[in-house]
Amino acid sequence: MNQVVLSGIVSKKDAIRYTPSGVPLLQVRLDHELQKSDVIQAITLSLILRAFGVVASELNLIEVGTEIAVNGYLAPKQKNSYSLVLCVNQFKLM
Repeated sequence: MNQVVLSGIVSKKDAIRYTPSGVPLLQVRLDHELQKSDVIQAITLSLILRAFGVVASELNLIEVGTEIAVNGYLAPKQKNSYSLVLCVNQFKLM
C-alpha cells in the first residue's frame, strides 16, 4: 500500500495553477526535521507536495512557516522520472 503520513513546516509555496480542464494544482515544499536520540545533529528532509482540486485550494490559504500534517501517496514527479513527490489527499494544521 502506497500511503505516507508526514508532518513538517511549509517552507515554500508556488503560485496556484490550473490544469486545462480547470482543476486547481498547487506545489508546496515541506521541511520535516528528523531527530534521533543517538544523533546530536538534526536532519531536515525536504519534500515536494502536490495537491489537486479542493485540497489545492485549501492548501493555498496556508501561510509559509505553518506546521501541517499531510496524508497522501508517493508518485513520480514526471513520467519515467526517479524523483518523487507526495500527492496530498488531506492535510491538517498542527
